[in-house]
Amino acid sequence: MGCKINEQITTFYYYGISSISDLAYVVYDELHASFATGNMTELGSTGMYYANWTPDAAGIWVFSMSRGDTKDAFVYHVEMGQEEDILDTQREVIDAVVYIVAEDMSTTEGSDDGTSIALTSEVSQANANEAAGVAAPAWTEDINLEQEGTITTISIFYDLRWQMKRTGGTTAYAKWQISGNGGSTFVDITDNVTTTSASYDDKTRIFSGLHITSITAGANKLHIRLCAWTDGTTVETKVRSDSYVRLTYRKGP
Repeated sequence: MGCKINEQITTFYYYGISSISDLAYVVYDELHASFATGNMTELGSTGMYYANWTPDAAGIWVFSMSRGDTKDAFVYHVEMGQEEDILDTQREVIDAVVYIVAEDMSTTEGSDDGTSIALTSEVSQANANEAAGVAAPAWTEDINLEQEGTITTISIFYDLRWQMKRTGGTTAYAKWQISGNGGSTFVDITDNVTTTSASYDDKTRIFSGLHITSITAGANKLHIRLCAWTDGTTVETKVRSDSYVRLTYRKGP
């Protein structure tokens, strides 16, 4: 991001959960020293948080934020030349972090201290094979990212965490999929993940990719879902509330 000395910068971060008071940040200056610290302020009760800070020297500055297992950072170029070109690019390219189960958590009061991450409600299914599991997914979220104009995706980073178990049989299976056209078509984004346990197993997939190259115009066109099936009686799944996707995209072709 192109910025200027002694001009205030406002950093925004969508956490997805309201009434958080300990979303901490540290601003590192051009010499990598701690320049400013504090807690980000919520914008109303939207789950969007912000912090204001003002660089006082040219160079590369870093805004780092954290809360429990959630950590992220943003890089700012302060008066390093070609600011106008950088700002023009910034107007076109957008970086968005979406916590995919925030809507499911809704206004539930947070009580997790970092040792027991909240989960979505259990879903139990009797899908007997992969085709049935895909046809009737265990969990789906539609994300209202942009409504006007087609989005061209540049990169996607996934941090997907969930629990699964089987009832009966020997093996339960799951995989994640994504759609950029409102769910008309889905693309596999993970391998088939298995468990042979009759009690909940923690599962994680952390990776980057470009499984969809565009998101069509309109509301709720970005979908992500967890599919599950089993050779037993049922398969049970829960999605962790710290699962997220990070998309870098530009509006237009």
